[in-house]
Amino acid sequence: MPVGEFLSRAPLSMGFCDGMIVCDVQCDIIETTPFSNYSTGYPDLHVHFQADLARPAAWAPGEAFVFGVPRDAAGRPLEVAPAAVLAKVLSRLDELQIEVTVGASLAGAALPGHGGPAGVTAPALPAGGPAATVGMALLHGLAASGLPVTSVRGGLDPGSFVLGVGPAAPASLAETLVVAKSAAKEIARARGLEAVFMTLRPWASESSLLALDTTVSGAPVLSPEALQGRLDAARPLLFPSVTAMKACPPAVQVGQDPDGTQQVSAQASSEADPATALAVLLAAIGSLAEEAPEGPPAAAPACSPIRDLRDAAAMADRPWVIGWLGAPFVDNAIPLLEHEAELFQAAVTDWEIARYWSAS
Repeated sequence: MPVGEFLSRAPLSMGFCDGMIVCDVQCDIIETTPFSNYSTGYPDLHVHFQADLARPAAWAPGEAFVFGVPRDAAGRPLEVAPAAVLAKVLSRLDELQIEVTVGASLAGAALPGHGGPAGVTAPALPAGGPAATVGMALLHGLAASGLPVTSVRGGLDPGSFVLGVGPAAPASLAETLVVAKSAAKEIARARGLEAVFMTLRPWASESSLLALDTTVSGAPVLSPEALQGRLDAARPLLFPSVTAMKACPPAVQVGQDPDGTQQVSAQASSEADPATALAVLLAAIGSLAEEAPEGPPAAAPACSPIRDLRDAAAMADRPWVIGWLGAPFVDNAIPLLEHEAELFQAAVTDWEIARYWSAS
């Protein structure tokens, strides 16, 4: 909005339809989420800003950006908002006297419109062309805006790039990753391209992932197997699309420094909401630390990993998921994930089933 209009608001806030919190990836609103649906009337939520936290959008001269806290009419932070969930998780880690910082690498690509239809060869992107400059322009623009970006490199596939961020405090990292995606789309569009963060793309040789490297201080020794089991149980929140769930990221890695600090490496989809991905990872770490007995870490319990969005409701059966992320957030996320699965299943026709069933 025009800066004069923004600054004229006292206090700095604006109304926003809460239906935007229950829309799918195409911004279609569904009716099965308990937080907001037709019967609630889609009331306004209220976003409160801190003007002193506004930053210039260096990649777009004359523009700036600022984050706000979504609240209900009574001023309470929305329990379904990822930023509020992350704040809740960080508060519990503070109570356990566990300190964390997180670095990340975000993979994406700048391609000619949609990168071409499925089944075709990679789009022709000349070396040194517009796609090659998107990553560097993104790095320079974010750095000039005061965000904690550190590097950029080209990926294996045409037009692909990997942005390095942090290490930083988790909330700052989440905001930086959100801005990075938006800035990449603006920068690519100015070059006649489209920035995409789809996990698996036709012809691409590597998955687009969000790698999270977490430094953990004050926690008992973490079992990588147990941590992997917890992340598998919350997999739909880390890989929130039918396509993303097909990706096979590297296993969780846990290392320990001589001073007792632990290094945890885990992956989510580049499509994942950054605050959600961080909240899930840190909740998994915190819940294991909270339950850890004296002595060496226990073996991982038997786990039935979730590999299909149709099984997203199984997350609600995990006490640590509900206890750390909150029932309102999980209960709101499950219908959205199941909605994606239902759309995919509806696209598989009887002809395809009959023709390929025996051949599979």
